[in-house]
This record gives sequence, structure tokens and C-alpha cells, in this order.
Amino acid sequence: SNKGENKFVSDDIEKAMCNLSEENYQIFRLFLEGYKYHEIASYFGMPEGTVKTRIHMTRKKLEKQLKVYRIL
Repeated sequence: SNKGENKFVSDDIEKAMCNLSEENYQIFRLFLEGYKYHEIASYFGMPEGTVKTRIHMTRKKLEKQLKVYRIL
């Protein structure tokens, strides 16, 4: 099995996410857990557009940090 390999991937994703600001980390975590943009916006008291932008920027940042996994 490739459980060991998955652990490395998981650790690297976690490490990359820890480089985010606390607020962006929380926004992205909620997004990954399946919350809708409007729910996240309401929770943080910010416009939905701001949430969409933050998630987009966070995704780009993580993709850049984790580009080694694009080949998988």
C-alpha cells in the first residue's frame, strides 16, 4: 500500500496550509469541508466576493507550493 506516501502528501499539504494567515486558513478549511461561499462570508462577516477571491488566491498559493504533486 502507499499509506506512507499519502502521509507525506498529507503532511506537505498541512505544512503549506500552515503558511497561510489564520483567517485565510480558516476560510479555506471551511471551503474544503464543503461550506458554501455565502455561509463562509456570513460566518466571517465579509462580502461573498471577498471569500471567493481569498479562496482563489489561497488555491493558487497552495498549487505553487505543492506543484511537485501535479505529476501524480
